[in-house]
Amino acid sequence: MSYERARTFSFILLNLVCSAWGSAAVDAQCGWDAHMSEAQVSSSNARRLIDISVTIRPELPCWDKVDGLGEHRELKERQDQGGVAFVSKVHLVVHTATHFDAPSHFLQEAFDSGRGMESVQLAIMNGPALVVSVPHESNITADVLETLPIPPGTQRVLFKTVNSAKKLMYQTPFHSNYTALTESGAGWVVKHGIKFVGIDYLSIATYDELAPAHKSLMRVGTGIVEGLDLSHVEPGLYDVHCLPLKLQGSDGAPGRCILLD
Repeated sequence: MSYERARTFSFILLNLVCSAWGSAAVDAQCGWDAHMSEAQVSSSNARRLIDISVTIRPELPCWDKVDGLGEHRELKERQDQGGVAFVSKVHLVVHTATHFDAPSHFLQEAFDSGRGMESVQLAIMNGPALVVSVPHESNITADVLETLPIPPGTQRVLFKTVNSAKKLMYQTPFHSNYTALTESGAGWVVKHGIKFVGIDYLSIATYDELAPAHKSLMRVGTGIVEGLDLSHVEPGLYDVHCLPLKLQGSDGAPGRCILLD
């Protein structure tokens, strides 16, 4: 038996044993994956995992704010003050950090019918995705999209723009001159059947065409993730896996996104 087959068999056997134990012993004896380094996890899966989410922290940029997110977490219970455990409570807008938009964010009819984050289909947020580099001197218009290497039939596109080069997601003051889709760019996305789009700043749409571009995408059910960190990602084809928090009736939700190459 080859080394790779033996290691795979060992992983499967360990998972079966852990499932059979089914108690606190699982944490003690089967929590090996929690202690593996990222390199070890990536090696065991034979694919590189790339985290494209940003960390929620006080210095994070927030929409139209110069002073960022600020303190957003408070401890409601502490062991060192007589509590059983450490328990935190967070206060933040749902469109914070890496986050997802529900149709009710911009569509009145979606809001009235209660189409919140729980109505968004996870299938469109998970699967093959193209990371494409956008020229630094322009917003993402229909004309610009015509020049990008997006093959027909592509369903998921993540736009790496000058926002990544400037590391805007790591600058506390909000920048309204970020690069994003214009209304014509959103129309191009819809016309070409793209089902999921992502961007490396706080909005998929430009500041000046915020509502029209969002509405064009949302009317046809295009999934949207914003606030990605693509600064360390090369253009190309990956598998994307995104999971927003399942907040009933919410117009958006933070979440986590990874790429597998």
